[in-house]
Amino acid sequence: MSPPTGPPAAAELANDIHNPNDHPTNLLPDQDTEPIPDNPVQLKANEAIGDILNPTKHHTHTRFYVMNPHGINVAAYGKYQTLLEQLKPIEPDILMLPEINLDTTNPACMTQLHNISRSQLGLGEYKLEATSSTVKNDLGFFKWGGVASIAIGNIIGRITSTSRDSIGRWTSMTLTARGDNHITWICTYQPNHVVANIKAAGDSTALTQHYKGLIDLNRHEPHRVTHHHAQDLVSYVQSLQQQGHKVNVCGDFNETLGERPEGLTRLCSECGLIDAFRHMHGMAPEFSTYNRGTKVIDYILMDPELVDSVAYCGYEPFQNRFQTDHCGLFIDVITDEFFGNTTLAIHRLEQRGLVSTKAHQIAPYFQVCTDHAAEHNYNVLVKRLLKHIEDNNPNAIHHFYHGLKAVQRTTVRP
Repeated sequence: MSPPTGPPAAAELANDIHNPNDHPTNLLPDQDTEPIPDNPVQLKANEAIGDILNPTKHHTHTRFYVMNPHGINVAAYGKYQTLLEQLKPIEPDILMLPEINLDTTNPACMTQLHNISRSQLGLGEYKLEATSSTVKNDLGFFKWGGVASIAIGNIIGRITSTSRDSIGRWTSMTLTARGDNHITWICTYQPNHVVANIKAAGDSTALTQHYKGLIDLNRHEPHRVTHHHAQDLVSYVQSLQQQGHKVNVCGDFNETLGERPEGLTRLCSECGLIDAFRHMHGMAPEFSTYNRGTKVIDYILMDPELVDSVAYCGYEPFQNRFQTDHCGLFIDVITDEFFGNTTLAIHRLEQRGLVSTKAHQIAPYFQVCTDHAAEHNYNVLVKRLLKHIEDNNPNAIHHFYHGLKAVQRTTVRP
C-alpha cells in the first residue's frame, strides 16, 4: 500500500473516523449490514503492510488476529459463517472482532452465534465471549457496536476466565502462562469521538448506546463517551496489572495513536503498552487501516515484557479474506517465549473418557470423585505405586495397578 503523496487535507481528516450515520439502522434480524462500498480510496495500492501472513502457521507460533468485520450476520449462510469459513484456514488461535453489530443480550441471537460456531469450529473446540450494550432497540438481532473474542483449538485449555464490559465496549480473555502468571487479551471497539452533539449521532448508534449506558451507570458528563471509554479501560487494565497480569489490548479505536492526549495515547502512556506493529517495523509511511480514511485506527498494543516474543506482525490488504472496510491485523508470537511454556494439545471429545453436555453437573461430579478418592485412600495408593515403580518391583506394581483400577471402576459416573 503506497503512502499518500502529501499531507491530508482537512476534509480528508474529517473522514478518517466512522460517521455513525453512514449506514441505515432499520434492518431486519436476518439482513446483513449495508454492503461495503467499492471505494477507490486505498484500493489502487491495496497491499500488505509489514509482514505478510503465512496461512500455514509455524508449529512453534501462536496467532492472534484482529479485524473489524463491519458487522456479522448470524443467519444461515450469513456473514458470520462466511467469516469463519474464510479465516479458519489461516489457523488463528484467538480471533478478535470489534464492531460485530449484534444484540448479544438477545438469547436467540446468542444461540444462533453458538450454533454457527459449533458447526464451523466443532463442539468443545472454541471459547466465545461477546458483548453489546444493554440498551433496548427494535432491530431484532442487529445492534450497532459490540465486540466478540473467539479462542479456537488447543489454546482454550489456557483460558481461566473471560469477561465483558457491562455496556458493550470490550471483551477480555485471561490465559495461563508459566507458573502462576496470567496474560489477558482485551478487544475493544471505541465509537467515533468527533461528533459534536451526541443527539446528532442518531438514536441507535454505538455512540448513543454507550451514552445511554453511561447514564444508567450515573456517570458524570455521560456525553463525553470516549473520555469515559479511555478512563474505564485504563482503570480495567491497571486493575489487572496490579493482580500481576500482563495485558494486551487490541481493536478499532477510531483514532490514531498520538493525535490527542486522552484516549489511545492515555491508554499507552498510563498502562505502559507498546504498539506491536511500530515495535516491529518502526514508523512506517502513512497508511490507512480503514478503507474510507487515511490513518491507522486499528491496533494491537502489548505488554512490554511480551512484545519481543512477536515473530511476525502486519496489516493485510483490504477485503483480502473477508468483505469489510478495515484491514485485518495479525501477530504471530513464539509460543514458548510469550507464555513461557508450550500450549498442550486438548483431547477431542471423541477421545475423552467423560463427555457431558450438562455444565451444571461438572462441579458436583468432580466433588463426588474427590470424596470417593479420599474415602479409598487413592493418593496413598498412588504414592505406593510410584515407590514400587521406582524400586522396580513388578509383582507389587501389578497388584497395586489392579487395586487402583478397582477404585476407578467404583467411581460414580455422570
